[in-house]
Amino acid sequence: RVFDAVRLARLEQQNVDIDFQLESAKASVLMLLATAPRNAKGIGNEQYSVNFDGREYRLNDDVVVSFQDERGLVSLNGTNLETGFGRDRLERLLGTWGVSDTKAASLTDALLDYRDADDFRRVNGAEKQSYRSIGREADLRNADLISPTEMPRVFGWSDTSELWGADPLTDHVSTQRGSTFNPNTAGW
Repeated sequence: RVFDAVRLARLEQQNVDIDFQLESAKASVLMLLATAPRNAKGIGNEQYSVNFDGREYRLNDDVVVSFQDERGLVSLNGTNLETGFGRDRLERLLGTWGVSDTKAASLTDALLDYRDADDFRRVNGAEKQSYRSIGREADLRNADLISPTEMPRVFGWSDTSELWGADPLTDHVSTQRGSTFNPNTAGW
């Protein structure tokens, strides 16, 4: 019992140390954002600046942070549900992962069906019956995505292996509303 108690105490101390490092990192980042001057590259002075394009910055030996302007990410909720305006940007993005044009159109239709409130299926989309056929009817929300990590719930997306490798699509998309895009802070 004593051995287990000592082991648990050490593990708890490690957890406290990790929490302290994360809270210190958050405080440092908030201080930087609140006090550093803005410049053409991002924030900071000419010698030391921080860019908002996903680059990593080491705060100490154990903590690395990165900053990403959400406008440098393609918005999954930015495509207009009625007109489809903005779908071409998403389909081109999928193409950079090697997804064929046909598959990209199908994934985009499935995403639009996932987001809309009706039960009418787009030509290449997926509605309630499609989800029911694979036993995942509960996955269909009929609302905008809350987070990019919700993408695998959309019909066909989790089966598209090209999107989930070492550089997953979730690192390059957001769920902000609207379709503003800032190519200066976009990733590759």
